[in-house]
Amino acid sequence: MKKLSPNVVWWILSGALHITRSLKKLDQRSAAKAIGISPATVCRVERGRPASIAALLKVCAFVGVHPDGYTVPLKCPRKIISRGTGTEASCFRSENSSDVAAVDEATAP
Repeated sequence: MKKLSPNVVWWILSGALHITRSLKKLDQRSAAKAIGISPATVCRVERGRPASIAALLKVCAFVGVHPDGYTVPLKCPRKIISRGTGTEASCFRSENSSDVAAVDEATAP
């Protein structure tokens, strides 16, 4: 069974929500009504701020992407996700540090 990460990359979900809402020509209030959440929650998610799991699931259904598409892998190189903000998830170090070192070396300039 696949283990899912509890760490959501909120800034990616925020872009997906904004793009989907724009393509459907909805303002935040109309999108909130269609999603089944408050307009404040739509605004919060679009700003990259964390929301409840229930809101996350509803927003993912509206966007049309499984929630796993917005989570950080349990093991990943630290450079892949972080933009240095407090509202996003951070990567975990791999138990096998040679995997991280190999990917870090491959992505180094």
